[in-house]
Amino acid sequence: MPSETETTATYAIELRFDEALNTRILNILRSRDILGPVEPRLTIGVAHAEAQTCSSALSILENVLRRYITIQERFPVGLNGVELNHPVTEPRNFLKLGPVSSLMHILRCHGNFHDALRMEDPGHQLQISQDCMPPDCWEQFAKITLFNSRDQLFKAIRDLCPVFDSEPPLNGFAHQVALVELSPNPRDLSVLPLRERAASDRVVDAQE
Repeated sequence: MPSETETTATYAIELRFDEALNTRILNILRSRDILGPVEPRLTIGVAHAEAQTCSSALSILENVLRRYITIQERFPVGLNGVELNHPVTEPRNFLKLGPVSSLMHILRCHGNFHDALRMEDPGHQLQISQDCMPPDCWEQFAKITLFNSRDQLFKAIRDLCPVFDSEPPLNGFAHQVALVELSPNPRDLSVLPLRERAASDRVVDAQE
């Protein structure tokens, strides 16, 4: 049983994109009067955990993040589709964008996170709840959180579908990973750069 001084915090590990891709997405939203007063950030969620604030969970996540950036490189991502949120299980305040380039890179980055988690916490999330986006329950999509109502979300989907249908994929890189406190005090706790990619990998991507 948690003590009276303990509170439950919700944390997330997020991949973040380069500024050029983020700016292109925001410009599309702004040009269609979708963007609100607070500019959102485009992210891919890697993990989600709830833990008591006085437990060692946050320390575990911070150590996992430091280990993760030693094995995970920047990787290319292309976005070319708007996806619908699940009507029951997903919040209705974010827009889902489907990544299309190199699913292999995205699956590998998620597997690398869980490898780092197992190395850092051999007891398998001993201080962390089991809701940690395991590989068999993980959806690969980028999201933008910016809507206050379902009507705003539907307007964004209606306006953006023709854009993605008529344009080539928006290409960029996942280049940072962030540890974020979602509640009770929303904030970035740590934002770290992913490793630079090997020259041989860049040649392979150029040939694909």
